[in-house]
Amino acid sequence: MTNVKGTIVWMAAAVLVAGAAWADTETAGGVDWEFEIVEGGAWVTGAEPTEGTLAIPAELGECPVTGISSNAFDGCVGVTDVVVPGTVTNIGRYAFRKCTGLKSVTIPASVKGIGGDAFYQCTGLEAVHIDDLRGAGFRSEMLTPIRLNTPDGCIWAAKK
Repeated sequence: MTNVKGTIVWMAAAVLVAGAAWADTETAGGVDWEFEIVEGGAWVTGAEPTEGTLAIPAELGECPVTGISSNAFDGCVGVTDVVVPGTVTNIGRYAFRKCTGLKSVTIPASVKGIGGDAFYQCTGLEAVHIDDLRGAGFRSEMLTPIRLNTPDGCIWAAKK
């Protein structure tokens, strides 16, 4: 009887591990991408090298890239532009913090959540292109003017 209980516990542990996140790397576009698979989607956790334009791939590990993890590119001062694919739904907290060379970010309408301070201390940031303000972490369907803070002041977006 003890052997059966042990086997059942071992099998349950194997099932739990199979459903857990796993980390991997893959080369795409000349960049070595670090990622983990979570619930069938890839979350980018970093990359090498991180200079110039960072065009995040739409697929890694045969899974759609659905997120950019917290702190994924924290302090990557050589990144100048970030292009997020239409498969991404979430950008984590501090994902691009202290990327002081970052000048431009393009965020598609698929992004529904942007973590706090995702672009904190990106002092060179000049342009943020968001396809749909209602999707990118702005929860109101009745958008009133939105104030976007930049290092040089504020930019106001018009009502929808």
